[in-house]
Amino acid sequence: MPSLLEQLPNEIVLDILQYLEPLDLFESFNHLNWRFNHLLSVLMLSVKINDTLSKHLFDNYCITVIPKCLIQIVSLKISDRYGRLTQFHKLFQLDMFMNIRSLILQDPTHDNLKLIMKKLSKLIHIEQLEIASFGPDKLDLNSCSKTMTEAIFQKKTTLKRVTLSFYSSIILDQTTIQTCNIEYLNMYACYIDEFVTLLKHLPKIKRLDIHIYNSRNSDDTTDYEIYQNIGKYVPNLTYVEIHVSHIEFDKTEQLLKNIPQLKILAFSGEDPLYLYCYLFTASLVEYANGIRWEKLINESLPLLERFSLCIEDGIFTDIINIDSIIQSFSTPFWILEREWYIVVDYIHKSESNEFLLYTVPRSKGSSLTIQLYKMQTATTAPSTLENMYTKTDRLTVKLNNVHVPLIVKQFSDVKALTLYSDLTSVDNTTTPIFDDLSKLVLLVNLESLHLYDKYYPSNLLKVILVTASNIINLSAPYNVLLEITDSETFSNLTSLTVTMNDDDDHFNVKVLKQSSFILDNLRYFYVELKKVDDLYLVLSLVLRKVKTLHGFVVSVANGTFSEYFQLWLNDYLSLNGLLSITGIEYNHACNNLALSY
Repeated sequence: MPSLLEQLPNEIVLDILQYLEPLDLFESFNHLNWRFNHLLSVLMLSVKINDTLSKHLFDNYCITVIPKCLIQIVSLKISDRYGRLTQFHKLFQLDMFMNIRSLILQDPTHDNLKLIMKKLSKLIHIEQLEIASFGPDKLDLNSCSKTMTEAIFQKKTTLKRVTLSFYSSIILDQTTIQTCNIEYLNMYACYIDEFVTLLKHLPKIKRLDIHIYNSRNSDDTTDYEIYQNIGKYVPNLTYVEIHVSHIEFDKTEQLLKNIPQLKILAFSGEDPLYLYCYLFTASLVEYANGIRWEKLINESLPLLERFSLCIEDGIFTDIINIDSIIQSFSTPFWILEREWYIVVDYIHKSESNEFLLYTVPRSKGSSLTIQLYKMQTATTAPSTLENMYTKTDRLTVKLNNVHVPLIVKQFSDVKALTLYSDLTSVDNTTTPIFDDLSKLVLLVNLESLHLYDKYYPSNLLKVILVTASNIINLSAPYNVLLEITDSETFSNLTSLTVTMNDDDDHFNVKVLKQSSFILDNLRYFYVELKKVDDLYLVLSLVLRKVKTLHGFVVSVANGTFSEYFQLWLNDYLSLNGLLSITGIEYNHACNNLALSY
């Protein structure tokens, strides 16, 4: 008797099958009957074989799935963190995927990136490309920027959406850039003068999300003529998100005033402390000038409908006058005409200051960093304005010992909470800190909690976890985890990262012995170690106790995974009957070991 699924018309069955992973599709329906064989042969497939997939599943995809459906794959996502792209290239060439429309590469090596860039022009249907490299084995942008720009920004490409995300600035060599058809560009990061040159080759660009730095050579004088009439080169550009570091307001102003057709502008500026100290003298606080922004918008951006602002500066010696900043954003233009409101948070210290200005209400999916105490704050928003912070889903809170009245801000939609500890004393602080956190964040909505630094009040983590019962992802130093001795606290936890502090020498395995119940329900377990020698005991304890584990990743700060260690691991897994079900992958550049099941 035919199943209910088989009684459905082909169109509906195809819609249902689109929701299944390709491996599940072929294992469940391939060779079931002629009809399903035919449906599988016309289904467009998205294949994700990045490092979140187990080693065994990755091998299954490469051996049993991909060879059967090369021309059906329209989207491919692959990571090179554990050499998977190298293995992939031994079996397939990119131009074998004739109908691919979307390609996403994570942490590719220089050699593998070069191979792919050479094949890119042969993918005649490709519309979307994403390349990201942030890990310790990141790309050398000095040597591979030209390879990328020649392949991506060229007139024959069919690319419409491009995302390039790197740890530093890509070098945009104007001699390699041609006029192309890209409509959506997201790039982190590039230099402002090279970016302006690139814009002149993007006549179809509609939306831009760009992080820009000052000129490559800080001694270069600014040629403001290159900004003139940029808008005529990008007539369809109406949506811009621009993030700046170490760039004076004058340059940003010249750029924006020459794109008068903008309808949506999201501007953010951040100067990292470590760069600012040694390389730059300009302060981003100059962007906290409502009068100047008002003049720019009124005179040069007449079509602007939506505007957001976020300015963060971490070091300067002058004391900031919050009242004058608030006053500059309190004119009728801001309050009555546009109803664009700002908040200013300011912390004055003897050695440095912290300054943050942002518009409210916050946009969906936004993040924010605040001090629990020791913070001055002011706003232009009326007291009647509701939901100022409800769309913030990631919040970072810095703890300190200055006990001033809490400035209450309601972050009811936060899903990920990160705590940093600047505490110098933790005596009798658990209850007040927890109570104040509860006023800021609806703890029961949290899904992820990250603790940095090791100095926290006794049992603070336990108290938070009891209330925040829906947390499934936790990252914490092992000395904080040592305080928890009951299994109920971790009943819902499926992902755990155990970190070490800078002054720790050896990993204290007591946390694994004392709190072995933590491992009972885990699917993903990450451990940071200082030395490879600690790994023998950690692996022995973890692999014997974990019941539901899908992935176990160990990062080692010092030492390498020697041939002796690799032989020991294979022997240990074999003796315990685990070798056949365990995928083993090494990333020697990052000193990472990944075990998957």
